[in-house]
Amino acid sequence: MLSVDQTELRRAVALFQAAAASAGSAAGKAPRVAEQGLPPWGGDPLGAACGGGYRDPAEQACAALDELSGLLGDVADRLVAVGRTFAETEAQNVEHARRWQVDGRD
Repeated sequence: MLSVDQTELRRAVALFQAAAASAGSAAGKAPRVAEQGLPPWGGDPLGAACGGGYRDPAEQACAALDELSGLLGDVADRLVAVGRTFAETEAQNVEHARRWQVDGRD
């Protein structure tokens, strides 16, 4: 017999949604800072020297975080679908069992 704990499933969905939001927020921070003209590595000579080596990895990290946000959101959506499908199937099985009892087919 298969059983799905809907409470735990909803908790997992909430955690994946929160992680997706967090990754999306992190992905958006560096571009917002760059748009304001504030280099995240600092404007002093040492920071400016690091800027060239920082920019590409930072952009790649932001792109990866953005993709991760989408992936985590997709996982949450699929978990919602799993819970819904299980609940629908369970309801159908209960209905079939009731019909069999009414018909005398224990």
